[in-house]
Amino acid sequence: MIALLQQNYAQLIEQVSQLDNRALLHAPAEKWNALQQVDHLIKSVAPVNTAFGLPSFILSWRFGVANRPSRSYDALVDRYHIKLQAGGRASAPFVPAPDIAVSEKERLLKQLDKLTGKLAGRVHRYKELH
Repeated sequence: MIALLQQNYAQLIEQVSQLDNRALLHAPAEKWNALQQVDHLIKSVAPVNTAFGLPSFILSWRFGVANRPSRSYDALVDRYHIKLQAGGRASAPFVPAPDIAVSEKERLLKQLDKLTGKLAGRVHRYKELH
Protein backbone atom coordinates (compact mmCIF):
# COMPACT_ATOMS: atom_id res chain seq x y z
CA MET A 1 0.00 0.00 0.00
CA ILE A 2 2.87 2.36 0.81
CA ALA A 3 4.47 1.81 -2.58
CA LEU A 4 1.16 2.50 -4.34
CA LEU A 5 0.63 5.63 -2.25
CA GLN A 6 4.08 6.92 -3.20
CA GLN A 7 3.72 5.90 -6.84
CA ASN A 8 0.27 7.45 -7.30
CA TYR A 9 1.13 10.74 -5.60
CA ALA A 10 4.40 10.99 -7.56
CA GLN A 11 2.47 10.42 -10.78
CA LEU A 12 -0.12 13.04 -9.84
CA ILE A 13 2.57 15.58 -8.93
CA GLU A 14 4.37 14.92 -12.22
CA GLN A 15 1.17 15.30 -14.24
CA VAL A 16 0.14 18.55 -12.55
CA SER A 17 3.66 19.97 -12.84
CA GLN A 18 3.45 19.55 -16.63
CA LEU A 19 0.11 21.36 -17.03
CA ASP A 20 0.15 24.79 -18.60
CA ASN A 21 -1.64 27.70 -16.94
CA ARG A 22 -4.84 27.22 -18.90
CA ALA A 23 -5.05 23.52 -18.04
CA LEU A 24 -4.25 24.21 -14.37
CA LEU A 25 -7.26 26.50 -14.07
CA HIS A 26 -9.69 24.49 -16.19
CA ALA A 27 -12.50 22.89 -14.23
CA PRO A 28 -15.63 21.13 -15.46
CA ALA A 29 -18.90 22.54 -14.10
CA GLU A 30 -19.09 22.18 -10.32
CA LYS A 31 -15.69 20.46 -10.16
CA TRP A 32 -12.31 21.62 -8.91
CA ASN A 33 -9.43 22.63 -11.12
CA ALA A 34 -6.02 20.93 -10.83
CA LEU A 35 -4.67 23.41 -8.26
CA GLN A 36 -7.77 23.03 -6.13
CA GLN A 37 -7.40 19.25 -6.34
CA VAL A 38 -3.82 19.57 -5.04
CA ASP A 39 -4.98 21.91 -2.25
CA HIS A 40 -7.69 19.40 -1.30
CA LEU A 41 -5.15 16.59 -1.18
CA ILE A 42 -2.86 18.64 1.05
CA LYS A 43 -5.76 19.35 3.40
CA SER A 44 -6.67 15.65 3.37
CA VAL A 45 -3.20 14.19 3.83
CA ALA A 46 -2.04 16.63 6.54
CA PRO A 47 -4.33 15.36 9.35
CA VAL A 48 -3.66 11.72 8.44
CA ASN A 49 0.04 12.49 8.57
CA THR A 50 -0.39 14.07 11.99
CA ALA A 51 -2.36 11.07 13.23
CA PHE A 52 0.31 8.62 12.12
CA GLY A 53 2.87 10.73 13.95
CA LEU A 54 1.11 10.05 17.25
CA PRO A 55 1.87 7.06 19.46
CA SER A 56 -0.35 4.15 18.45
CA PHE A 57 -1.95 3.91 21.90
CA ILE A 58 -3.36 7.43 21.46
CA LEU A 59 -4.92 6.47 18.13
CA SER A 60 -6.38 3.32 19.68
CA TRP A 61 -7.74 5.31 22.62
CA ARG A 62 -9.24 8.01 20.37
CA PHE A 63 -10.60 5.87 17.52
CA GLY A 64 -10.70 2.32 18.88
CA VAL A 65 -9.44 -0.82 17.21
CA ALA A 66 -10.67 -1.98 13.79
CA ASN A 67 -13.39 -4.61 13.92
CA ARG A 68 -12.50 -5.97 10.47
CA PRO A 69 -9.40 -6.64 8.37
CA SER A 70 -7.86 -3.67 6.59
CA ARG A 71 -8.91 -3.03 3.01
CA SER A 72 -6.46 -3.23 0.14
CA TYR A 73 -5.45 -0.06 -1.65
CA ASP A 74 -7.68 -0.94 -4.62
CA ALA A 75 -10.62 -1.60 -2.30
CA LEU A 76 -10.10 1.80 -0.65
CA VAL A 77 -10.07 3.52 -4.04
CA ASP A 78 -13.21 1.64 -5.12
CA ARG A 79 -15.02 2.62 -1.91
CA TYR A 80 -13.97 6.25 -2.37
CA HIS A 81 -15.34 6.29 -5.94
CA ILE A 82 -18.61 4.72 -4.81
CA LYS A 83 -19.00 7.41 -2.15
CA LEU A 84 -18.34 10.14 -4.73
CA GLN A 85 -20.84 8.64 -7.18
CA ALA A 86 -23.43 8.57 -4.41
CA GLY A 87 -23.06 12.34 -4.04
CA GLY A 88 -20.30 12.46 -1.45
CA ARG A 89 -18.68 15.85 -1.00
CA ALA A 90 -15.69 17.09 0.96
CA SER A 91 -16.54 18.56 4.35
CA ALA A 92 -15.52 22.17 5.09
CA PRO A 93 -11.99 21.56 6.41
CA PHE A 94 -11.08 19.72 3.20
CA VAL A 95 -12.61 22.09 0.63
CA PRO A 96 -9.91 23.88 -1.36
CA ALA A 97 -9.58 27.63 -1.60
CA PRO A 98 -11.87 29.00 -4.32
CA ASP A 99 -9.17 30.96 -6.16
CA ILE A 100 -5.64 29.63 -6.22
CA ALA A 101 -3.12 31.54 -8.31
CA VAL A 102 -1.08 29.71 -10.91
CA SER A 103 2.00 31.09 -9.15
CA GLU A 104 1.19 28.76 -6.22
CA LYS A 105 1.67 25.60 -8.31
CA GLU A 106 5.27 24.83 -7.34
CA ARG A 107 4.72 25.58 -3.66
CA LEU A 108 1.62 23.38 -3.51
CA LEU A 109 3.28 20.50 -5.34
CA LYS A 110 6.33 20.64 -3.07
CA GLN A 111 4.09 20.72 0.00
CA LEU A 112 2.10 17.70 -1.22
CA ASP A 113 5.29 15.80 -2.06
CA LYS A 114 6.75 16.53 1.38
CA LEU A 115 3.54 15.49 3.17
CA THR A 116 3.14 12.25 1.24
CA GLY A 117 6.80 11.37 1.74
CA LYS A 118 6.47 11.92 5.46
CA LEU A 119 3.22 9.94 5.54
CA ALA A 120 4.81 6.98 3.75
CA GLY A 121 7.59 6.94 6.35
CA ARG A 122 5.16 7.12 9.23
CA VAL A 123 2.81 4.46 7.86
CA HIS A 124 5.79 2.17 7.30
CA ARG A 125 6.33 2.04 11.09
CA TYR A 126 2.91 0.41 11.64
CA LYS A 127 2.36 -3.31 11.47
CA GLU A 128 -0.90 -4.97 10.48
CA LEU A 129 -2.42 -7.11 13.21
CA HIS A 130 -4.44 -10.10 12.02
